[in-house]
Amino acid sequence: MNTTNVHVRTGILALLSGLMFAVGPTTVDLSLPSMPSIQHDIGTGHMRVELTLTLLLLGLTVTQFIFGAIADRYGRRRTILIALVIYSLAALGASFAGNLLMFSLARLGQALGFGVAVVLIRSAVVDISDERRTAGIFSTAVTIVSLATVVAPSVGGQILSHFGWRAVFLAMSAVGALVFVAVAFLLPETLPLERRTVVKFSKVFSTYGRLLSNRRFAAFAAIGACAATFQFTYNTGGPTVVIEHYHVTAGTAGFLFSLIAVSTAVASQLNAVLVKWLDPDRILGLAVLLSVVASAALLGSVFTDVGGVAGLVVSLFILISTVGFIMGNSMAGAISSAGDQAGAASALVGVLQFLFGTVGSGIVGLIPDTAGRTMGVVVGLLSLVAVVMMMRIRPANTQVVVAG
Repeated sequence: MNTTNVHVRTGILALLSGLMFAVGPTTVDLSLPSMPSIQHDIGTGHMRVELTLTLLLLGLTVTQFIFGAIADRYGRRRTILIALVIYSLAALGASFAGNLLMFSLARLGQALGFGVAVVLIRSAVVDISDERRTAGIFSTAVTIVSLATVVAPSVGGQILSHFGWRAVFLAMSAVGALVFVAVAFLLPETLPLERRTVVKFSKVFSTYGRLLSNRRFAAFAAIGACAATFQFTYNTGGPTVVIEHYHVTAGTAGFLFSLIAVSTAVASQLNAVLVKWLDPDRILGLAVLLSVVASAALLGSVFTDVGGVAGLVVSLFILISTVGFIMGNSMAGAISSAGDQAGAASALVGVLQFLFGTVGSGIVGLIPDTAGRTMGVVVGLLSLVAVVMMMRIRPANTQVVVAG
């Protein structure tokens, strides 16, 4: 609920949220084409650059987990600005790193800055918006992220080819500075002193435990984590099926992956329009059911080869489109259910998405199958979990309040 007198236009909040969320694919996807060059320049036989991505994701998870529970004792605006400064300086450090150890530490600094900032921008939206408005804002933000995910690797490749890999991280630093300026000019403080809560660090686990005992929060958070894992699992297993099993050329495969990625952007923007007239919970329920249908089609495709590569792409297109409907509504429902613990709720939502995603993609990686059957089974089970969680959602009559 909007319990403050602060008002920020919906479009501004959506833009700021989208820019902040897009720092994620900027941090990861922009650097992907540069990996071989970084390894050649500063890598060693004992230390591979690929490990820095693992460190980056681990840093994001730990940062959100630790900071989220105590985030509600601080204001949003100033802390976001500090986090963005840390992010930009860390990206600058990565660009000048002389060895992989320094590069890894700089990437960890990027994770720290982004992890704090993204927790707080989600919390800031909930501070001043009701659930329906929050769902629309997050849906628009997911659209921006989806588009960033599509274009970031190509942009990173162009920067690499013209200026070298160090320029890629200079570009990341510039993006952080751009978002800093946008926040400084457009975002007021959304959490007044009287609404700030103090949770001791020793109470971090009990804070999250109480949030998870909130049935509505737990259901929304789990559904969002399942949807995020659709994406993680597809990213891990999809390319292998398309390229190795169906022998699609790299150029055609790239086009198909971009087409699938666009589905999320289109769906999330459509969701932003639909929530103006329809209840977000209803849209979420329909999207979860659609994910079951899409996962069933995917299972049929990978186990029988019916429809060939076209059948696979269509089923994945529909499945990944449901992410656009689910993410905005589930995040809004979860964080809005947390009362004065919006910061902790925002962090726990992010942590669960990374944990589910890591497990899902890990299973696909550990049980390789070029036909995609492991991917199909994981996605199918996740869609059923989402249905079960959807059945647990009840109207928000009360909000949980977590004592410090």
